[in-house]
Amino acid sequence: MTPERYLHLDDHADLLEMPEHAAANQYLGLPLQSVVLNKIIDGRSPAEIGPLLHEIATEAPFLTTQTIFTNNLSYFIENMPRAKELQNKIMRMHMQTSCPILQITGFLADIFANRRLTGEIDALEALHLFIDAVLESRVQVFQNLAQLCPLCRSATDFKNLLKTFKQNPETDLDQLRFKSKMSFPRMMGLGIKILDGCRVQCQFCSEDTKANPDEWQMLTMDDFRALQPILEEVGQVAITGGEPMDHPELLEICRFLSELKVPFTLNTSGGEREQLEELLPMLHDGSIRSITVSINNQFGALGKRRSSQTAAFLVQQNVPFKAHFTAPRLAEMQDDIQPLVNDLRCLGLDFAGAENHKGTQVNNFAPAHSLGLREASVRLVMAPMYPGGRWSDNPDALENLRQITRQASQGGDSSGFCRLQRGAPPVIRADRTVSPCDNNMEGGCSGVTRLMDRLPRTIGQLLQAKSRYSRRMRGIYREANQKGVLPCVVHREKGK
Repeated sequence: MTPERYLHLDDHADLLEMPEHAAANQYLGLPLQSVVLNKIIDGRSPAEIGPLLHEIATEAPFLTTQTIFTNNLSYFIENMPRAKELQNKIMRMHMQTSCPILQITGFLADIFANRRLTGEIDALEALHLFIDAVLESRVQVFQNLAQLCPLCRSATDFKNLLKTFKQNPETDLDQLRFKSKMSFPRMMGLGIKILDGCRVQCQFCSEDTKANPDEWQMLTMDDFRALQPILEEVGQVAITGGEPMDHPELLEICRFLSELKVPFTLNTSGGEREQLEELLPMLHDGSIRSITVSINNQFGALGKRRSSQTAAFLVQQNVPFKAHFTAPRLAEMQDDIQPLVNDLRCLGLDFAGAENHKGTQVNNFAPAHSLGLREASVRLVMAPMYPGGRWSDNPDALENLRQITRQASQGGDSSGFCRLQRGAPPVIRADRTVSPCDNNMEGGCSGVTRLMDRLPRTIGQLLQAKSRYSRRMRGIYREANQKGVLPCVVHREKGK
């Protein structure tokens, strides 16, 4: 039965209270309950605040389009002449390329969040150099350059990339990367399950996590220090679990990755207020590139409290997040999601359009008074439950699998369903083995053969193991197509 709501927001009313500057929030397109403007309002008189906000909104409005800019307003205010100059260049770039302004500022936000780059070069200087390269080239298409800039690992990489682009702006992505001689990450992503424990204990957990902390397996700070040579060679790390918020060293792990300037993401069902406060600086400065909050109706009281207060806290602190909604039945997913949509409206957000991201529909929500004018505050992703872990024999999960199998097999080749085939990163697990991917049907107690049975010591070991495993998977794809099932099904049978 679908509940009336998923988030218990009434229990966290203090996170929904309107601050004295709620009108200023509305003026800049922020959630009305946001407190992020406290940083620039505190210590200034009312006579100073009004003109300052007007200056931002009229002469540097790009600062209101992306949350990472708004969350770092103090930096831009200290450099307002250069910010205004950048605004003029953004408008020229829009006229030259016909690229939507929100898309342009999104590219700039990705560069701003590249802490490997901005640790060596001033952030505004990097943004100016990027736009100057596009304007000087006089081209309309610059997306290849925009895709590579956030991956630059040094100021030298960045400047060489811009120089190569200006010399031959029509170069395709691979040639642009090759000719610029940028030091590309040897592996684009890496998942790390830092523990196999979780106090929330969702009924459908594919990992079959343990509730008793005495039984938990966990990666330690010593493990992360040993992994440093690998971490420095990857484009991005995904921190998952179990429940990462239950790991006693989560803050130390996050600070370690931040100090290394390794961008990382965090997947959670929610945390305690104190934890969220401690992580906030890294959520604001781009160290944590994104946070995903799982929301569903299978939570007990702890899960509902954590997910509710986390969602409300992130909106209040102007931190965009992905809400991952897990539905019991694929056929009824649209109906099941409606209470969560209503919850998001209680947070002052409204539907801001949908997009397709790697075959998955993403529904965007933003403050109702700023629709279409700034990036989404919440990206809502829906996924059905699949058989795995405790739900290996669940009738709804099995029916979801049958429906997905029919869709995936229509073209006679179901290998596209395989996340390893689609380039998903390998996953280092809490038991210090390595899984081939992060598919919930492959993890936990599903029984597939591990990519490695120990922690890798070098990125080369990991890449070699992945290459061998990919060759092994070819036979599994063939057998899956012959049987008319998903590769995951055959893979699990082979591993048992």
